[in-house]
Amino acid sequence: MFVLDNVAKYYHDGDSKRWVLRGFSHDFTQHQYTCVAGPSGSGKSTLLNLLCGLAAVDGGTIDFVHGDERVSLDSASPKELREFRRHRIGFIYQFFNLIPTLTALENVLLPLELTHQRSLDELAQERLQQLGLGDRINAFPDELSGGEQQRLAVARAFAHNPDVILADEPTGNLDRDTASEVIDLLWRETARSDAILIVASHDPHVSERCQEVLSLAV
Repeated sequence: MFVLDNVAKYYHDGDSKRWVLRGFSHDFTQHQYTCVAGPSGSGKSTLLNLLCGLAAVDGGTIDFVHGDERVSLDSASPKELREFRRHRIGFIYQFFNLIPTLTALENVLLPLELTHQRSLDELAQERLQQLGLGDRINAFPDELSGGEQQRLAVARAFAHNPDVILADEPTGNLDRDTASEVIDLLWRETARSDAILIVASHDPHVSERCQEVLSLAV
């Protein structure tokens, strides 16, 4: 779904430029499960942010291709990028990034409301039930365990049936047993929704279950 050609991205470090990606080309259309691996500072998170349009390239092109649709992320307007993220992308963060003042149900409702889907409560409750949170719909994030918060983050990411799930170190803040549960959950939900999963992780339990491992170097 993503075709990257000669992509470059840098950040300013004082008066100098620190290149995170340079001359990077890759086709993400061949596999359903891809792990982006590499040490800290290698550009894993930056790459995910580029794929969803949260960061802008400093060179090269990124195209999202799905059927007859093509979105050039490198030249799209801010409004086009917002609509692209709302309808096409589900994002899962290492530190959950849940809205603390919203209940579990309200957190899942948010992407549904943004995409103007109907029967919102029913869809959201069904998703929470599927992920083992049916009895926690009125709980706030700080009332949930780390594993429950990440399951809630997964439920929110899949709620609006996106084409692409981007996951940034989704097991990095969890103990081993809980991490294994989240990995199983991610794979199950990705298969059920027929989405593609691109996960940035240095966890070998993640990479060994992916069809493709893309290694980045510092």
